[in-house]
Amino acid sequence: EDNYGEFNISDILCALAAAISTGRNALLVESENQKKLVDSKPEQVLFLSGRDSIEDTLIRKLRKNDANLENVYAMDVTDKNLEQLLQKYHPALCIFDPVQDFLPTGVKMNVKNAVRNCIAPLVGLGEKYGTAFLIVVHTDNQRPIPGRKKISNSADIWNIGRSVLRVGETEEKNINYIAHEKSDYGQLCKTVLYRVEDERVVFEGYND
Repeated sequence: EDNYGEFNISDILCALAAAISTGRNALLVESENQKKLVDSKPEQVLFLSGRDSIEDTLIRKLRKNDANLENVYAMDVTDKNLEQLLQKYHPALCIFDPVQDFLPTGVKMNVKNAVRNCIAPLVGLGEKYGTAFLIVVHTDNQRPIPGRKKISNSADIWNIGRSVLRVGETEEKNINYIAHEKSDYGQLCKTVLYRVEDERVVFEGYND
């Protein structure tokens, strides 16, 4: 997440969760008509938040993006066992926003393999429960650095992630981007452009 001005990562997270909860095309899917329904069944989403208020912020943004709230389970940072939550809800997607709030106390993100050791079990849990994990991490905006070094404090997240997306603001007012910067299983996708109107995400097109 590239954090500038009024940019808020929860806008796009809620839009993605809303699409999955209803079976609609997600913003990341290349399509001539982003509003066209696809042959995708609605799926469950587990949204674990360490920053935004569930009732005051996330639920409101999910509603504005037409989410099926019966399929979205949003909760604050919890000490519940993650596998128990996966067993209970069987989500297609589990969001950690941000990852720092879910790491054990004392983990030093700048120490090699420290974060990897915490995140690695997600691979097995994902295969067991059919869940994809979306991990939000802030970026270093103080220095003009590319790729994996831009992820604040830890290259482990870049290394272990199967796909890496960078989200932030463009130089054009009110236009944000989602850039696909790493893909282990396929080609990189085009950069997605979007804007936010009254907390509702609006697709603006693609950019090379």
